Amino acid sequence: MQQTRKLIDLPSGARVKIRAISWFDFHSLPAELRKDGEAIDGIVMTRLILTRCTGKVRFSETDKRQIVDKHFDEADDLTEITIDELSQQDAEKIVTEVMALSPEKSEPKA
Repeated sequence: MQQTRKLIDLPSGARVKIRAISWFDFHSLPAELRKDGEAIDGIVMTRLILTRCTGKVRFSETDKRQIVDKHFDEADDLTEITIDELSQQDAEKIVTEVMALSPEKSEPKA
């Protein structure tokens, strides 16, 4: 069986558990982003990966935060980190590793 979960070290020194993209992740997208037969835009795919395919980012033993797609003012300072606050290097590493775990054709067909 193919590995679908993995704990990775990020460039910032934090750690996060990731999982492969599943068919169900695409159904979490708003209808206007799920256009039949069209590929999902790279930004939408990145947001989907960062918010649905990651566990809590472990910055330390006591500092664990979930990646959320909110304005930073709306995020809980103790338990959440927004996509915009995550370093670009950490985001790139997460996306690369999730894509490597994911099946080639995980996006639903029209």
